[in-house]
Amino acid sequence: MSIKYTTTIYKNNKLKTVTRNTFFVKASHVEKRIINVFPEIRYQKIYGFGGAITDSAGYVYSLMSFKNKQKLLKEYYSKDSMNYSLGRIHLDSCDFSTHKYQAIKSKDLDSMDITDTRKHIIPLIHDIQTYTGKPLEILATPWSPPSFLKTTHLRTLGGKLKKSNMEFYAKYLCKYIQELIKEDINITRITIQNEPKAIQTWDSCLYSAEEEKEFIKDYLYPELEKNHLENIDILIHDHNKDSAYDRAKNVITEETKDIIDGVAFHWYTGDHFDALSAIKDQYPDKDLILSEMCVGYSKEDNVLKGQMSLVGPRPYLLKEKKEMGKYYSKIVSVKPGLTGYWQVYGKSDPSFSSRCKLEAYYSNNFSLPMDTKIFFKTFLVILEKRNSN
Repeated sequence: MSIKYTTTIYKNNKLKTVTRNTFFVKASHVEKRIINVFPEIRYQKIYGFGGAITDSAGYVYSLMSFKNKQKLLKEYYSKDSMNYSLGRIHLDSCDFSTHKYQAIKSKDLDSMDITDTRKHIIPLIHDIQTYTGKPLEILATPWSPPSFLKTTHLRTLGGKLKKSNMEFYAKYLCKYIQELIKEDINITRITIQNEPKAIQTWDSCLYSAEEEKEFIKDYLYPELEKNHLENIDILIHDHNKDSAYDRAKNVITEETKDIIDGVAFHWYTGDHFDALSAIKDQYPDKDLILSEMCVGYSKEDNVLKGQMSLVGPRPYLLKEKKEMGKYYSKIVSVKPGLTGYWQVYGKSDPSFSSRCKLEAYYSNNFSLPMDTKIFFKTFLVILEKRNSN
């Protein structure tokens, strides 16, 4: 048996792709370079493979020629290729959206308008389903509740869902799902919140384990039942592997074990496979669903490996080189950082060119005193924005 595999790495601002063929033969008195297969031992069923279908993905897809669209669909969804059968979408905007948006502006569910989702996400799913001839299984995830339901009145920078708004938010999610179903979108799974432990500069919201449990038990599941949507699997956590078991043991209890179907996890914080094994050992009837990975597998954080700094320009993609124009060479000459000059001195939502100008200024003038000032000012900016409302 032979397996063809392709690896792509990004190093020194260059992409390098290597394709290899590996041949397998039945081992005979071999102790090294061996893979043992025990077909009689079974663990979780593999439901399939898939990827995120975001605004940005849909937007790029919309710009492609018909020929290239067909090529992309074949590469990802053909049975002879990657054979994707799963997808993940964001409910309202996320960090891979073309702009920030939410489907309502007030507590009037009849005013719900999912035009933004219809623009790029739904057409891409429809093309996928037309190509494969079957529904794509979709995991739906919110990055933030509507801003007016939160303690901060912001989609960004964390904040929490107000307890007084939990019932309405459960109704909102169910209504959103119903609108998607009308568009022939096959929602089979839902998570409560993307990365519920992270305060991000993009759409984000914090939930403790107790808050997630309360929302599911007292509000979301009853509302799903009321709207005949109880067949949709509820997954908890939707964050990194290292904290997955701790979240599971605090959310999956006697009260919730029959309404929670599994744990979604992300792939960003090193090994921590012991946490996933613990979930499977303690909750063998619960699914483990890998819901997000953007940077592949890394045993250490980029900062600890010296690939990033605490302060610096944000990481840019090769495809952004042309748009960066004259600022490109200056910006990429400095290690990217977790925070930077434009985050603390730029406008709340600067244009791409304005951001590049600020990043280039930093690259020309950075120093230890400047980095120290930016680092501490970052916390002040976050606090100011969270308290502004």
